[in-house]
This record gives sequence, structure tokens and C-alpha cells, in this order.
Amino acid sequence: ANSQFMFTSPNLSGFQARAAVVMKQDKAAPAAGAADTRKGSYQLAASYKNGPLSLGAVVQSKMAEGANHRTGYALGARYDFQSFLVSALYTQDESKTTGKGFGLGIAVPLGAWVVGAQVARITDNPNPARDGATAYELFANYHLSKRTMVYAGYGGLNSAGKVAKGTTGSSTFGVGLVHRF
Repeated sequence: ANSQFMFTSPNLSGFQARAAVVMKQDKAAPAAGAADTRKGSYQLAASYKNGPLSLGAVVQSKMAEGANHRTGYALGARYDFQSFLVSALYTQDESKTTGKGFGLGIAVPLGAWVVGAQVARITDNPNPARDGATAYELFANYHLSKRTMVYAGYGGLNSAGKVAKGTTGSSTFGVGLVHRF
């Protein structure tokens, strides 16, 4: 966003907040003769981390006027049991046409390796062909150093997921290298 103003609070005993405002002029102009439904929007986010527990929440205001827009939000949590990590997410998209959804994940550290699985599902989608779209991923990361790792992942979609993403394929594979500067 070119005209976004954001404030980030200091980290206070594991709690941090962010607030942002995006001006309506930052969004694409409507087609000639169409009504201008753009509006300024805001985003609020909060996170908390204390020991093995991490929590996060975010709210996105309506980005345009109209029946297909609403306040969007997401809530997430992660807990590190030391022998494995679990995570969960619940979300409602700002656009009513994309529905709500949830995700679950698990990761197991094994020395320099981290292996895991995650799944996400769309619920309450107004399009019956997309409702229930589910994606999954199996992954393995190998840490070469504190800042460098290689990764591999295999993921897939059910039939509703293929419709939602506009693809005919139901699986994918990826490998890569990540270095943090």
C-alpha cells in the first residue's frame, strides 16, 4: 500500500500491537461509469509470546462498500511442547465470496531436521463447488546453519480446492534454499 500509515508498539512482556490505515485512493479506481465503492480501511493486529505459547489476532475492515464485503479477521495459536509444535488458525476473509476457514499443523524437530504436516479447509463459502475446499502439505526442513536451511514440501488439494484455486492439478512438490540476512 503506497498510502499506508502504520504504528507498531514496543514489545511489552511478549505483547505487541500494530495498527494501520490505508487511504481509499490507494485502491484501484473503478471502471469508467462504475460507482466508486472504494473506502479507506484499517488493520489492527496483536501478538503475544510467552515461553512455549504464541497467540495472534488480526482484524481487517471492509475494503469497499457493498453486500460482498465485511470485516475480516484471523486468530492463530501455536504451542511448543519441545518434542513437537502444534498450531491452529481460524479466519474470515474480508470478501464474503471466499468464506471462512481453519487450519491445523504439527511440526516435529529431529536434530537439524523439522518434519511436519498441515491442513487448511474453507467453510461457509457461498459457492457450493468451493465450499469444503481442503489443502494439505507434508514438509521437511533441514537447517544447514542458524540462518540457512533447505526445504522440501509436497501438497495437494481436494476437488473443491481445485475449483477454488482454478487448477486442474491436485498435487505439487517444491524444494528450495532459504538464507536469512
